[in-house]
Amino acid sequence: MKISVFRPQLLLLLCAYIVSGCAHKSNRISSIDDLKEKRIGVLQGSVHDIYATKTFPKATILQYKGPSDMILAVKSGKIDAGIYTSDELVELMRRQPEIGIFGSPLFSSDLGLGFHKDNPELRSAFNRFLKQIRSNGVYDDMVTRWMKNGDTRMPCVPKTEPGAPLVVGLVSDNGLPFTAVKDNRLVGFNIELLERFAAFSGREDHLSRHAIRKPYPGACEQEDRYDRGCDVDNRRAQDTDRFFRSLLRSGSQFLCSQKEYRFPRRAV
Repeated sequence: MKISVFRPQLLLLLCAYIVSGCAHKSNRISSIDDLKEKRIGVLQGSVHDIYATKTFPKATILQYKGPSDMILAVKSGKIDAGIYTSDELVELMRRQPEIGIFGSPLFSSDLGLGFHKDNPELRSAFNRFLKQIRSNGVYDDMVTRWMKNGDTRMPCVPKTEPGAPLVVGLVSDNGLPFTAVKDNRLVGFNIELLERFAAFSGREDHLSRHAIRKPYPGACEQEDRYDRGCDVDNRRAQDTDRFFRSLLRSGSQFLCSQKEYRFPRRAV
């Protein structure tokens, strides 16, 4: 009887395959605890950055200037998970099924708008405007269309005779439902809010795009208003001349690659 000299090599190859498969399986995320020593992506200067650094001291926290860079890092496997706002993740999953929400909401935070510190009148005007659209149903309609229904169409906002320009800085790559570019124009909840406020105050909106997501404190210096719904942490809340606290409340969750980890997708 002949004994094949290839059997030992075949056995070694089979063992290596089994070990490799077990190692790959161990990398899969089954709970948030599995992220304690993983690579977590956050947006630089955000409350997500603060939360991840404090909650996962043994993890590698990687900072990104914009959400598109962080999402690409998740999809390419450069990071194991990212943290982003729930509203934007819902829309992201509609367009990119390879991305999934992982785990329960981590926390909620208020979103506010930054105003020039030397222009309290503008902040007061915006407060009056917000009170009006909340009382007449316009605000609830905007939330329903952009946040719940995933609409991407800008409504026709009645214009008034334009007065002094309203210069607004914004982050244009946040994505829907807040801000996105569609058919060569900006659309989203923030953009509609801006256009309605410009009409309310009799001013003409001028948009100034920012590539960063760290609006505090310098971004408000050259503009009347910084329009992102920036997260209001305790440090920012103390600066009451700049921030309006009650614009919106948003949750935050982990996002992971569906292809890499194959975890059960959460219903959205």
